[in-house]
Amino acid sequence: MDSPRFPEPLQVATATSARHKDPPSRDDKAIREAGDTIGLQILTSPVVTLRVGPNNVTLTAHKAVLTTTAHFAKCLEEGRFEEGDNKIITLPEDDPAYMAAVIRFLYCGYIFVPKSRASETYLTYLIKLYAIADKYCIEKMCEYAVTLVEGKHQPLLIWDHVEQLKSMGLRGSSLWKSFTIRIQHRLRGGADVGIDLEKLWRDGLRADDETSIELVGRLIGRVTSEEKEASEKQRQESTMYGLFDFGSDTTA
Repeated sequence: MDSPRFPEPLQVATATSARHKDPPSRDDKAIREAGDTIGLQILTSPVVTLRVGPNNVTLTAHKAVLTTTAHFAKCLEEGRFEEGDNKIITLPEDDPAYMAAVIRFLYCGYIFVPKSRASETYLTYLIKLYAIADKYCIEKMCEYAVTLVEGKHQPLLIWDHVEQLKSMGLRGSSLWKSFTIRIQHRLRGGADVGIDLEKLWRDGLRADDETSIELVGRLIGRVTSEEKEASEKQRQESTMYGLFDFGSDTTA
């Protein structure tokens, strides 16, 4: 039997490469306390073996780390191992590289992306990471992927990326919403170097009635909401000025 091993690690992103946006803000004290708790658990935690992909690539992780997610916690419940005491989980449909990225995230709370990836393939990579995180209900990883997609450097968004989300059953997900918000912003004349509206239209948007209708509906909803907010603000200001004038008159 082969000894447990990780695939070759992905290259860690640098500050000027693929990590476009800092992770969601979290309480440092809470992070330290959670890390200390897991660290202590790892000292006595058994190691679980994962056989991933059609070639059964071997990955390993501490049970204490895997059980921080609901899916693996259920898999690792007492008596649920089909393989008995060997503590082996078989995941034949998953890509070993992406499962390794999931395990890394569970240990450190960050997504690392190879800095050599072009903008287009960078977003494809994030979509696949989001998909596997969504599959195993790892909400924090999904949230982190979305923050990278919405990063200040605006990764290239083309129609193929929209199709990828649709084919993965992720229409309506937080990542899908992030895509549509960026497109809406661009439709309203906002700056986004990662979106070419004409190309997006030619490559598939004009033939996708459902997505086009959704975008228009969201756009109308957004504009209507802003108009209502502006009207309410104007009403409140008028009321405030009226009270001020009334106070001035009574004082006089």
